[in-house]
Amino acid sequence: MNRIVTSAALAVLLLSALQGAAQLVTYHFPINNDSLITNVPLNEISTRAFRNFVKCFGFRPSAEWRKGPGGYSVRFYSADSAVYTVMYSVRGAPLETHVSYTRANAPDNVRSVIGNLYTGSSILFVEELDRGTRSIFQIGLVRQDVVQIVEMNDGETKTVQVLQHPLPAW
Repeated sequence: MNRIVTSAALAVLLLSALQGAAQLVTYHFPINNDSLITNVPLNEISTRAFRNFVKCFGFRPSAEWRKGPGGYSVRFYSADSAVYTVMYSVRGAPLETHVSYTRANAPDNVRSVIGNLYTGSSILFVEELDRGTRSIFQIGLVRQDVVQIVEMNDGETKTVQVLQHPLPAW
């Protein structure tokens, strides 16, 4: 859990530091009517990072590229509205991918495991951290007035935090 929290905090700090660092510029490519959003000129984006991104995710219109002292981050939305944040080092090496899902677009394997282990609970959110070797998931569940944060890591599922609080009706 500490790795996910630390990585998420690093991603949030990098993104928040970068948001105020420079104004975003949108580059349009008329051939395919695509665009690219970045806070730096295109020639300052690492070629290695850009090529890796396109190889792994394809060219994503309106992907937001940001450059900061710790490297690069790219944020985009998938077709099913999942939010991807991909982190690269200063030299353009891939570091990690963070994906935020809603209840509607959560991965099938996560829904299946959670449905079997936590019957009667409803998924609020799913956060995935992938560092290239395996994915770690944190899942927010709600059942009546109890919110649970569950971690799935390497085939093991465990409750990380339980919060008892009356919630508004969904």
